[in-house]
Amino acid sequence: MDDRPGPMWVMDVTSTSVRAAVLASPGAGGQAWELETETTVPLPRAAGPSGVGEAASLALDVLARSAGGLPGQGALVTGLGGGMVVAVGGVMTRISADTARRTALTSGATVARQLAIDDGLAAHEKRAALRSRPLDALLLAGGVGEEIGKGGGGRQVAYIARVLAPALPRPRWNALDPLPVIFAGSEEFRGEVASAFEDATEGGRALLSFAPNVRPVMPVENHEPSRRALLSIFREKVLVSCPAYAPALKAGIVPEGGSPAEARAWPAGYVLGAVARARSDGDNVLLVDLGRDAVEVHSVVGGVANRTRTDMAGRDWPADRWLPLAPGSDDWACRLGWRLAHPGRMAETWEETFADGALTRAATAQALADHRHVAIELYGLQRQRVGEVFRYVSGVGGESLIRMESISRVLVSGEELAAGHMTPLQAVLAVVDGFEPVGLTLLEVDVPGRLRLLAACDLASGHPPRVGFTPLALCVSPLRAAPVLGGRALARVTISGENAQVNGIVRSGALERLDLTPGRPVSVTVHPRGSLDFGAGPGRRVTLDLPRGVASVFLDGRGRPVPTARDPARRSSRMAAWLATVYGNPADWVSGAAAEAGPGGSLSTSKEGGY
Repeated sequence: MDDRPGPMWVMDVTSTSVRAAVLASPGAGGQAWELETETTVPLPRAAGPSGVGEAASLALDVLARSAGGLPGQGALVTGLGGGMVVAVGGVMTRISADTARRTALTSGATVARQLAIDDGLAAHEKRAALRSRPLDALLLAGGVGEEIGKGGGGRQVAYIARVLAPALPRPRWNALDPLPVIFAGSEEFRGEVASAFEDATEGGRALLSFAPNVRPVMPVENHEPSRRALLSIFREKVLVSCPAYAPALKAGIVPEGGSPAEARAWPAGYVLGAVARARSDGDNVLLVDLGRDAVEVHSVVGGVANRTRTDMAGRDWPADRWLPLAPGSDDWACRLGWRLAHPGRMAETWEETFADGALTRAATAQALADHRHVAIELYGLQRQRVGEVFRYVSGVGGESLIRMESISRVLVSGEELAAGHMTPLQAVLAVVDGFEPVGLTLLEVDVPGRLRLLAACDLASGHPPRVGFTPLALCVSPLRAAPVLGGRALARVTISGENAQVNGIVRSGALERLDLTPGRPVSVTVHPRGSLDFGAGPGRRVTLDLPRGVASVFLDGRGRPVPTARDPARRSSRMAAWLATVYGNPADWVSGAAAEAGPGGSLSTSKEGGY
């Protein structure tokens, strides 16, 4: 029996736009909810967060008139300001502090600071770092393993609490409220931690609570209780206090302490993480969310989920390597900076289109690098008994879980797709360049941009997200081929369908595209040359049955990492040739008549005349 509730309204709030929709259950059978009505209200960046509440009220007002009234149940998903800003602390950086960081990230929060005894900062520097930015919560961990106090570990847990307690900053949105502090460490030291925060608690600067240990033993992490505690703080403190939501609160759009019968609020990062976990199906999966002001990466590798968020503003991106135009009279640094300052504006010229693509590639590559540092094997210490005392003698673990040869699927979503600022094919190519997948990797896209909307309703109704992605492309690339730029054949690719067969060649230094007929089942077979490895072992043939809907196969023989020529002219001509294989224009299209035609003509067309 399908126990889903009736129709629900859902609202997705970001720093640049507000999207609202009414989603109706199609009836029994557990099918995905369908989108009936949608409205988008762009937010001017200059208005800041003060315009979010008004835009949300306007969006739902228009939606109510279009849908004939709003249902009584609703859901809100927001990434405004990073959703929630948290600092984390622990005894050792690579053990308890890293675990606290992963707990905060997978709850949808942005981690502003990570502090530990061994982080190289003196006590006064730790306090200054904690005070440097307003927070929504502080999450502390420490005390891995039972009876750690007998070995002297209790002093370390109490020490980090005593260091940070006098330096608690005021909450981001309401300076009169105490800062929520969650101690998710060993139960043995709760009394000492409470004593360390006693003055701050009595003075109204801290609201201390306890959660089960996030790292009860070395090889185990226990995120869920602390994750629920952070979500409660987000709903009960952040949304209620943030001035951006004041008009929505007054209008009853975001009820205080929203319950499942009214409105449930979810950080965008938490929603995306739930989608990644639901879509893994035993495979190793990456989900990339291409936002206008940040890129989020979620992974599920070996059943372990991780999340990172890479902000685009305030960073010097090495985007010039992805520009298909040679540097000339135009100041590309200014163009790239202008695009960063106006993330919600659609590109109107070829130059702006190139700048957007270059920034997306650079940000995606950096986001994956950041994710590799967080998604690691659990680091632990081997212990040796000396008399009645355990001493730690060596460290084990700490290797990154993100190895592209083990990733079989990459899911692509984001605001850029939902708003139509980027075609699905553009997004896939940007992810291929930024993530550099190897072997045979299936790329799936959230084409209608409904990911957050549908997932928020599913979570609010107590069901796992059932959001569908469209399989769009397959990337074929050798695992460890040297970037030889001579056009040498690396493998022969055969695509067999019901009534036809297509052959292609993976060539060194080249990126080529084979177009398929969507909706027909096909199988891809890769015949490596020599001892090259495409995922099944050196020189071994690989066969993969593609799901219906795959429209393109990318044959990527450029090498890993993708090489960059030092000469600007060679670099730009090479990038133009790579883009031409996707956009269907000749290699010199960036300097000819296409540059005068503007970006509307052949930007999203293929060689065969239309994607």
